[in-house]
Amino acid sequence: MKTLKETLEYIRTSEGELFSLSENEFEAAVTHETENPTSWIIRVVTMVGAWIAAGCFFGVVALLGIFNSPLAVFILGILLMTAAMIAFRALKSNPFSIPFALTASITGQICFGYGLSEFSDFKELDLLFLAGIGVQVLLFFATINNTQKFIATFLFNCLLTGYLLYKEVYDGIHLVAGLNALLLTVMILWEEKILTRFKQWISSYQPLSAAVTLSFLLLLFVKLSEQTHSWQVLKIRFWEITSIIILVCILLTIYKVSQDFQWNPYKTLPMGIILLPLVGSPGILGGILILILGFYHKSIWFVAMGILALSVFISVFYYNLQLTLWVKSLILMGSGLLFLGVYLILRKYSLSLAANS
Repeated sequence: MKTLKETLEYIRTSEGELFSLSENEFEAAVTHETENPTSWIIRVVTMVGAWIAAGCFFGVVALLGIFNSPLAVFILGILLMTAAMIAFRALKSNPFSIPFALTASITGQICFGYGLSEFSDFKELDLLFLAGIGVQVLLFFATINNTQKFIATFLFNCLLTGYLLYKEVYDGIHLVAGLNALLLTVMILWEEKILTRFKQWISSYQPLSAAVTLSFLLLLFVKLSEQTHSWQVLKIRFWEITSIIILVCILLTIYKVSQDFQWNPYKTLPMGIILLPLVGSPGILGGILILILGFYHKSIWFVAMGILALSVFISVFYYNLQLTLWVKSLILMGSGLLFLGVYLILRKYSLSLAANS
């Protein structure tokens, strides 16, 4: 596997004068981001607090009777979102301003959507979904706050999925899920190369990858809801399309790992082909993909999400098997042996990596 210095030197050779990031600059930027005191726990608490504050604000607005005027609510939403974007930029060095700016942003988006829906008497949901998607894109590129970028990315996927379901373009879910899987795979496997070329994305990379991961899992849970008979009204077919895209991402990950560690890809790629019988279960394949990417990226967060997703999807898969308990037990024991073998292989490779470094 190439070291950071070797990777940067390779990119510098291929890019020439277009590349101007040194090893020290890259490490300083990443260290600044990873050692930022505003940890993800604090960010989660900030988001929850912002939603609670937004709820309290709506109570005051309702008492003032502003909701009786759709135009007033619509204008209020635009003003609050504009104020939030200005606050994020003007007060970026003040951590106490972030909760207030997030509250203004969340409140503004809800007021904007409510006012817009009142204009059409909730009949033009197409306009509401498209406007919401456009607002999330605007907030993502206009704000410099990572928490807001995380929310915008996640809500963008939620609104896009909701729009496809509303228009009954059910098979479009496979395109959204596949794009999220491909985006996550590319972001993790080629992180160093992307960040060295687009230095302005260093601080936003972690929240963006987290939002894409959660969005990807949310789309897979749509399949889970169908399997548990709670959303049978949906007519989403051909989940094999999503499974094949995820399987391609798994094979791409295995191939990239083989290149980095100078292994023979013809010996490692069959590990992914073994997963072909799981084409009917995109959730299990998605959990495996996140787990592999987590090991590759050495991210506890990704590994934990992969393990959690696998636990849920495998449990549902086991529950829905129309087989006897004896056969189900054999399948569980076989799965346990398979994962134990994968663990031993990964442990062996991690030890070899530690020895070489």
